[in-house]
Amino acid sequence: MRALALVVAGLLLATTAGLAAADDDGPHFTFGASTSYTYDIGEPDPGANNFIYYGALEPGSSESFNIDLVQIGVNGQRDGLAYSAKLDFGDLAVLAENTLGVGGDGDVGIQEAYVAYSFDPIIVTAGRFPTPIGYEVLEPWGNAHISRSRAWSLQPISHDGLTVSTQTGGIDVTVGVANSFYITDDAVNDLDDGKSVLASIGGAAGDVDLSVAGIYGKDVDQGFGHKLDLWLANGIASTSIGDVGVAIEGNYREDNPEGGNPDAQTWNVTAYVGVDIGPTTFDVRGDYGDYELAIPGGDLGDIWSVTTTLGIPLSDGVAFRVEYIHVQSPDTDLFDFDASDFSSDDTADILQAQVVWNPEF
Repeated sequence: MRALALVVAGLLLATTAGLAAADDDGPHFTFGASTSYTYDIGEPDPGANNFIYYGALEPGSSESFNIDLVQIGVNGQRDGLAYSAKLDFGDLAVLAENTLGVGGDGDVGIQEAYVAYSFDPIIVTAGRFPTPIGYEVLEPWGNAHISRSRAWSLQPISHDGLTVSTQTGGIDVTVGVANSFYITDDAVNDLDDGKSVLASIGGAAGDVDLSVAGIYGKDVDQGFGHKLDLWLANGIASTSIGDVGVAIEGNYREDNPEGGNPDAQTWNVTAYVGVDIGPTTFDVRGDYGDYELAIPGGDLGDIWSVTTTLGIPLSDGVAFRVEYIHVQSPDTDLFDFDASDFSSDDTADILQAQVVWNPEF
């Protein structure tokens, strides 16, 4: 299945590049790469729940060098047709095949492969397209931090399906249908008995950018195999106050499983603050929420974290970043698992360094 998908992605890259060869607006080729080093001060074995805060999102990388992501892509437009494709390699690539990182084929994945056609004022998009939900993205160079918030782990990355979008009065509106809640390329989770529906609306109120998005669909619980009806609502407000960028993101998710397990509700709020000090960037993220999974013992309770990241440009398109994370789970001993005595702690502290390369062509 993965081999076939890679062939299709390659054909899309070649075909769309040829299609736009006579047009001034494309093809545009993109490239990005990221490598990181993670040191988890608690040295958990093999990483337990701490891995959600690792740049490479690998459970075993509590002290390691990582190839986070290498990405090549192409995009462009000709007349009313636009196209985009992204092919991922490295530790994060498996999430392009399966958002939960379970059941993917390895370190290669198709993150995007879609075409969009404008029937002015309506745009129809079909294929694998990025989700409208959430503030953070898969690409390390697209985020201010090495790690991602715990809220990001609740959200889809991409969707296989179709959307219809338009803009009216400065308001962007999108509605669509997709396969299961997450990208799930493996056969076990390719749910054919139901589709997901999604919608988003965004615009500006003065100097504040606002967006609200949501998705309802089905997925399979990775722990026990029960089918789930999943609801997720997301809201984002962002603005600049002088030289300081500020954003607040809120999420509410509800899991309704079939069978005897209870419903589960999760909510969280994440705040982002960033400032440029000359060529250097300094960013702070605060994340707080109440997390519950639709499995026995899945009530994790309150979890909060504070993340600080310093970024230093090395040359055009290349930056070096260092980061410190402190996270606590006061209701549950969730972090720093020790396999020798099966003990855990309610606190984790993580140091990371990263180099990102995202040149402009």
